[in-house]
Amino acid sequence: PGLSNWNSTTNADGSTTLGQIGIQTSSQWPFIQTLDLTMDNFDIILEQAGADEVVTLDWETGDMDDYAGISFDRMSATQGAEIFIEITDPALNIDPTAEDIVVFKVRNNNTGSLSSTAGLSGDRPSMSFTNGTLPDASTSTTTHGLGMEASYYKPATNDFGDNGLLTINNNTNSAATVVLANDATIDDITADEFMVFWETAENSGKFVNYDDADDSNLIVSSTAKRGTTATFNYNDDAYSFVVANDFGTIDMVESSVGDVWNSGEEMTVILKDQDFNKNTLEDEDIVISSPLVPSLQIGSPLSLGNDTTIGGASTTEAGAYYNGTTVSSFSKIAEVDSDYAPTFEETTIDIVTDITIGDLFALNDSGRFAFINYDITSLTSDDVITGISIVDKDDNAVATTNATGSTVKGLEALTILGYSGSTTSSDVVILNFTATEAIDAGDDFYVDFFSFRSDDSAKANNAIYRLYLEETDDNTGEFVGSVEYLMLNQLNTDQTATYSDWLVTADDEIQIIVHEDLTDEDSPRINYLDLGADGVSTQIADQVEAPSHSGSVSFDLDNYKIADTVVITLDDQDLNTDSELIDVYITSTTDDLVGDGSGDHVLDVTYDDQTWVSKSVGSCTGTITGDDGLAATGFTLVETGVDSGIFTGSFQVPTNYCRQSDDTIVGVTGTDIEVNYNDFRDASGQTIEVGDGASINANTGSVAFDRTVYPVPYGATGSTMFKLHATANGGTAVNLDQGDVIVHVRVTDADYDI
Repeated sequence: PGLSNWNSTTNADGSTTLGQIGIQTSSQWPFIQTLDLTMDNFDIILEQAGADEVVTLDWETGDMDDYAGISFDRMSATQGAEIFIEITDPALNIDPTAEDIVVFKVRNNNTGSLSSTAGLSGDRPSMSFTNGTLPDASTSTTTHGLGMEASYYKPATNDFGDNGLLTINNNTNSAATVVLANDATIDDITADEFMVFWETAENSGKFVNYDDADDSNLIVSSTAKRGTTATFNYNDDAYSFVVANDFGTIDMVESSVGDVWNSGEEMTVILKDQDFNKNTLEDEDIVISSPLVPSLQIGSPLSLGNDTTIGGASTTEAGAYYNGTTVSSFSKIAEVDSDYAPTFEETTIDIVTDITIGDLFALNDSGRFAFINYDITSLTSDDVITGISIVDKDDNAVATTNATGSTVKGLEALTILGYSGSTTSSDVVILNFTATEAIDAGDDFYVDFFSFRSDDSAKANNAIYRLYLEETDDNTGEFVGSVEYLMLNQLNTDQTATYSDWLVTADDEIQIIVHEDLTDEDSPRINYLDLGADGVSTQIADQVEAPSHSGSVSFDLDNYKIADTVVITLDDQDLNTDSELIDVYITSTTDDLVGDGSGDHVLDVTYDDQTWVSKSVGSCTGTITGDDGLAATGFTLVETGVDSGIFTGSFQVPTNYCRQSDDTIVGVTGTDIEVNYNDFRDASGQTIEVGDGASINANTGSVAFDRTVYPVPYGATGSTMFKLHATANGGTAVNLDQGDVIVHVRVTDADYDI
């Protein structure tokens, strides 16, 4: 409210006095009256008509520290884990109308700390209140240090008892390495001993050391040793924090798919390892930059090794140099050892692998489908790459890809060119990704070469998959994902899209290729190099068989006739390529085979061992009665359920068909009808044909009367007449009415049931 010039007093300078206490200008209103709480008891009195209103303030600090304390999200964790601290202390809650912010200068039991700089406030722990704002770049040097203390940090005691001071012994055991490390956050922008704590709510008296992004300003050092401890002390209460590792377990959950893992079924994968639970306030994901990544490898793909280098556009270019890399076990993810800062502008990311050209060519032996699998996201500031060149040391192209405008993580088909010019088998493969270079120490990337083939002449399946599992919830340490396989068959094995469209090589839900029965020691196995509680890195793994299945096909009857409906049932889990969709196999009009029209087919129907085809396919002339070939019937094999692996189809028996052996149209009656299923991989992994047969017969008919003896019929004229007895008509002779005999004839012949 505004104040009036209640007594009409005007000063010499023309201003008026406002209110009852003579405020000089309106800009001085409203104001805050500050009071010294150390004055013990005092009254605030509102004088008014009648009784005055009195509020008595009594500031008592003697037992304030009885309500102060410190707590942690956990008292042991692995290297790199966030440490979340909550300090409860009403003495820090100086403004009940706002969320207070305080800064602790954390020293190590008054003798040393997370920082060696004593600073203006000395080498003792202390605490500073703030005005409710956070230090920013203008009040902080790169180490906080004098900039922080001189312009922002103001040590306060406020008659604290044992509270108000936070001390941390960063190496209680005097080990070779310290236990904890400061960490910069969005709000605490410099990692040093000046640790910012935020009140969780107005007037709560609870203060935490993490920001809205659940990022703490204190972590376990990445170099801390297992079993070493740090000691926290607040309000004369000490707590030990232990560096600990956990034994991990990984499980491919067979119960998630039933008794047998079939093509198209997603199998759940569960990893339990508290070493990955670095942030108890978030559900975390395993990513490419995680210290360990579970992986699944089939065959012998080509991946980067520790001799891989990354850097300049050419080994001969002036100023170019190459940084080393460190490649992780099992997952084959490379990490850049140091920053890359060339003296010239880079437009390509150049990786000198330790993969020989001879090995690359051998991987693609016998016309296999070859792919490059890569993720260079961290190496570039671009979102796409405009090209990939694969060359030898003299820039001779050894393979090509159609990667133009591709993403920085992908799978691209390769064309292997073979030897040319000065290329030798011992040369190493060099990769040039056309993208803006942004290589820094610690960047993670991978490059692999895959190959696939599964036919009668050769088999190959060489690939590696990385599982970026996701934590089930905050602070569980349980990470889940899935793996699903596609069984190659005669229709998809020779299609590039089978691999490029199906494969998911790095995700929480990977999709893999199985080319034959992978059982026993060949079963798909997920590997993980676990840093156990004993401090030893040990391979842990789990595997589950991915078998091929023996298929069967059958007719619904043993005998058919013209116009009967024939139902075919095919049972083979290998044909269930997608457990979320109904799989369908259609008949090609090109050759009247269930397949893709290329000759590689799933199923055919024959009459007397002659494939049922149309006149145009068989070169017959004349009239076909009924459907002209299997395709004309609209025959398709349709899965009975999304993951049943059982398929049915039907058609009607025609009157005649085109016999290919002599290009003649002949009747089907008297022939044997057969269905043949080309089982690409049976339970033993072999190609085999199975089938079923039935007869198409003409049925023997029969004829019969409805009785064996009939009365004699008589008529109404001539000699066929019968007289009525005279006594029946008053003595007058008359003729009986005509007496017909009805005869029923029954003909039985199934051939007429059309």
